[in-house]
Formats: sequence, C-alpha cells, structure tokens
Amino acid sequence: MLKEVGIQWDVLASRLNECIRTNGAAQGIRLGPTATVILFYQDQYIIMNIGDTRIYEITGEGITQLTEDQSFVNREVKEGRMTEEEARMDERRNILLQCIGASPSVYPDTYTGTTKRDAIYMLCVDGFRHEISSEEFAYYFSPQLVYTKKEMKKSCAYLISENMRRHEQDNITVGVIRTS
Repeated sequence: MLKEVGIQWDVLASRLNECIRTNGAAQGIRLGPTATVILFYQDQYIIMNIGDTRIYEITGEGITQLTEDQSFVNREVKEGRMTEEEARMDERRNILLQCIGASPSVYPDTYTGTTKRDAIYMLCVDGFRHEISSEEFAYYFSPQLVYTKKEMKKSCAYLISENMRRHEQDNITVGVIRTS
C-alpha cells in the first residue's frame, strides 16, 4: 500500500510542479515552494519531501530528523566538502537543489518507517528551525509534556514568537501531529 502511495506522490509532485511553473510564468515570476507530506497508515508512515522543509520525530528518547534537505549546503556536508557549522553560516545555505515549479521536473525523496506510539511528528519550513535548536524542539514538543491540541498550539505559538524575537527573516510555518 505505501509503495503505491509513493508512486502516486511522484505523479502528484509532477502535476504540482507543472501547475506552479505555469502559474508563475503567467505572472512573469519564478516560483519555488518546498513540500513535505506525511501519511500514516496503520503502524507505518510514508513521507514525500521536496526542498528543505523537514519532518522530525520527537519521542521520550529524543528527536530524529526523518527527512534530508535537498539543498546545496546539505550536499556539500554529505560529500565532506563542508562542515555542518560552515553550512549554517554559508551564504548559499538557502540554495535548493530542488523545489516545486522552478525546474522542468522534480524528484521527491520518499521515506518510510514505523510510526512510534506517543510521539510528536513535527513538519516545519526552514524559517521555523533556523533560530531554534533541536534541544528546544525536543523540550517544547516533548510527548511527556504535550498531550492535548491546546498544548501543541501553545508550544507552536511560543516557538514562532521566539523565532521572531531572534530576528528570523524567512517565513515561519510549523505543524505537529501526536500519535497515541
């Protein structure tokens, strides 16, 4: 079932890419949004990712980044030409290798895994994570502390305001899902 979804997501990504390219061309602009999607099915998940939007899994044991950025600096780090600290400071850190609508084709990364019980799955754009550390995410979205929708909204609102207080200039978007 999840393999079929992955194939269908390739088609969806291709269609979205064409629609956004066409819309941008009609307006005389070049658009390039990113996308990350997670689907839960029984005790499994499948993720589609394009660009540098991320999904994290937060459990009582800590935080795990489930997606990998499709960015210039991430590629350089993976190939050993740049350290993570250099990547954080590099002026090319916002250069994407892929985004929707900016190129003739997109090739989403897909990830599958087993859904953990009592976990928080956080989807966020890069503007949400530039100024906030993984330790802060793990604390404010700790499954031991965040049980209800109201508590999740409160943590999201706090971290968004903290990003703004720390002078984040990029757009700031986050969504969280708690499993039971």
